Amino acid sequence: MTPTPLIFAHRGAMAYRPQNTLPAFELAWSMGAHGVELDVQCTRDGEVVVFHDDTLDKLTNGTGRVQDYDAAELMRLDAGAHFSTAYARTRIPTLAQVLRARPLGRWVNIELKTELLEATPEQLNQRHANGHPVLMRAPESTIEIEAKRMARRTAEVIDHLRAEITDLAEHLIVSSFHPVAIETFAHLCPDIAVAYLRSTALYHDTEPLMNSMSAVQLSALHLDAHDTTSEAIAQAHQKGLQVRVWTVNDVVQARTLMAWGVDGLFTNVPDVMLKQLNR
Repeated sequence: MTPTPLIFAHRGAMAYRPQNTLPAFELAWSMGAHGVELDVQCTRDGEVVVFHDDTLDKLTNGTGRVQDYDAAELMRLDAGAHFSTAYARTRIPTLAQVLRARPLGRWVNIELKTELLEATPEQLNQRHANGHPVLMRAPESTIEIEAKRMARRTAEVIDHLRAEITDLAEHLIVSSFHPVAIETFAHLCPDIAVAYLRSTALYHDTEPLMNSMSAVQLSALHLDAHDTTSEAIAQAHQKGLQVRVWTVNDVVQARTLMAWGVDGLFTNVPDVMLKQLNR
């Protein structure tokens, strides 16, 4: 039986190792985390790499935007020394490297990092009433083009690894704040679970959001812990959607969310959550 809630290590066990690196993911798996969460971006030459920030300045010895570098250039950067000299010369991994390192039976949540393009509740209602997916369409923006590119490249990486990794598809979740990224990926990989990242603080009424998500056949809603309510969880469950919550590092908060029926927790301290919640 699948445990509830699933415990996902947010960017790996990032409280103890440099975030979004192989050492962080390997530690999370060794701690017993049910899954890891990671962020992906495209390099200038189209490689899908695991990195959270838009720029390299804070987390590496490089500067500037990830998308302005080729993959080979990024692989030469130090992504560990900012955390501790013990992890100096730790490299930015590719998505393929992390998926190959994943133990069988463990989950990977892949967040497609894109710039946000928000829709209002009124726009969501109108789109749903007209039988369309999430976003109010306008002439395609640079942001939308990049969101589609990110989704396509991620789908290509996953498709390339399907034959090599037997249980891959059933242990992946792909999420994004950007509706276009979700729509594009879901069309390319309809057998892989997709989730919509959203803060309920953006909406006074979450019903338009639920309607729009149903239209694109999402499997889950990923909510900010600070905005999550028992009502929001119940509403999502009524729509057939699972709810996973980020980022939960406090055990009392985690127990409250469990009592409300949450399906998954993203945490920086998977060892603490696994022990205290008896997962």
